[in-house]
Amino acid sequence: MNIKAKTETNVKIKLNLEPAFQTIYLSSIFISFCVAVVSTTTIESLNWGTILFLLLAIILLYLKKETYLTINEEELEIRYFAGIKTRIIDLGEINDIVIMNPGGKASLTTADHKVIVFYLNKNNQQIFFKQLEKLNVNIKK
Repeated sequence: MNIKAKTETNVKIKLNLEPAFQTIYLSSIFISFCVAVVSTTTIESLNWGTILFLLLAIILLYLKKETYLTINEEELEIRYFAGIKTRIIDLGEINDIVIMNPGGKASLTTADHKVIVFYLNKNNQQIFFKQLEKLNVNIKK
């Protein structure tokens, strides 16, 4: 009986939004939740305003949660807001990667000289580079 060890081929790395946009986005979630709470407490019953703003907060939170980067053996896929905006890049086309630590800004340059920018926190930067090394991607760092 052969038992093969399961290797992790797909890795999901959580992406951050651009810092200014992320602040606005998280503020929108917080404000929507607060308006739902205020709407309930002032009228002292459940109403449509509560439901609407609570639903808006939940949807915004879900869309933020589903913003990630996936690396597998052939390609790198960047998904923003649960797939509303998706970008797929072949790993063989990546020439270099530059990451600026203070803001977590990462820029990829492809073989056709396109620059793709995304944001990672420090922990996810390490995971990103470990996965690229594991897949033996030849890039200039």
